Amino acid sequence: MKELHIITVGTSILTNFKNYKGENFPPFSDEDFWKEKLEDPLFRKKLLDFLEENPKRHSAELNSLLSFLEKRGVKDFNNVYFYLIETATSSGELCGTVLREFLKSKGFKDLGSPKDIYGYFKELREGENKVDSFQKGLSELLNSTVSLARQKSREGFKVYFNPTGGFKAHVIMMGLASALTGLPFYYIHEEFRDVIEFHPLFLKLSEEEKDFLGILYREKRVIEKNLITEKRKLIEKLHNLGIVEIRKDDDTPIEVKITPLGKTIFEMVFKTP
Repeated sequence: MKELHIITVGTSILTNFKNYKGENFPPFSDEDFWKEKLEDPLFRKKLLDFLEENPKRHSAELNSLLSFLEKRGVKDFNNVYFYLIETATSSGELCGTVLREFLKSKGFKDLGSPKDIYGYFKELREGENKVDSFQKGLSELLNSTVSLARQKSREGFKVYFNPTGGFKAHVIMMGLASALTGLPFYYIHEEFRDVIEFHPLFLKLSEEEKDFLGILYREKRVIEKNLITEKRKLIEKLHNLGIVEIRKDDDTPIEVKITPLGKTIFEMVFKTP
């Protein structure tokens, strides 16, 4: 089965190269310096060789991607596609370029990157400020990413979001994309030193909770008082999450119904196609 990994790209490759090789680089905001490095094939080759030495240690993005594939026993990369979301800076493009070259050399398939998403490029439209530009860029990026994920999912791909690299806003955006599409995302947890896969909406309900939600979804309501009493704590949790609503008579619960949000969550996360 084909799978697609939508990956946000940060500057961990350059940071690790600097630390391990003892290089004295200027800040990433020095566009002139990093543009020169981006256009230097010898420097790009040094970074590629650096990745080859130890891919998972030298790149946060590769650490999460390769660890996730290993955990699932995926060894054939010919059916693994990637889509890189880079920041529109010379340092970000440099990391994306080297990462792309490495992945392609290992058999991964490249689906490109959102080059036309405004808000990540260095020059602003006339009359716009950085905050407005960044917000608009994130909105457009979310739209294009969700569209891509849905399209590939319809084509039979298993789609994952990988927000290990990049800005904190990237993590938020990827979490929202996961919630909107019902598709999972994963990243490397520094403390656990292991890859973690999250359910969409960060919901991990128990089997009992899932079964009860299924009853509400199919039968629309539960009015058996004994069942309501038996499931009181479970119902309270689902009610706090906005998944169910409770009708009471003199403070006594007499009916439990699934909410529109609960129905959406069940269809998105739990319902078997």
